[in-house]
Amino acid sequence: MTTNPNITACNLIISTRVSLTITEGKFVTIQNNIAVNAGAILNITNEGSLVMVNDSGIIANNGTIKVNTATALCEKSDPTY
Repeated sequence: MTTNPNITACNLIISTRVSLTITEGKFVTIQNNIAVNAGAILNITNEGSLVMVNDSGIIANNGTIKVNTATALCEKSDPTY
């Protein structure tokens, strides 16, 4: 998604041998369900966003989902979220 626009859809199905990478500053907004088929990859990079609107939406993961985050250095008692 480095050159493509943000995505909004009712459902997301990532097919076998397909990879979707949500890069920094990009958004994928899904109303209902997400399915990652066997052999497929969903990769969310630092500052990329995946939003599920429906609280009862289902994530069916038979492939690989990777979430990469980075945090600033902090002291032992500093709060993070």
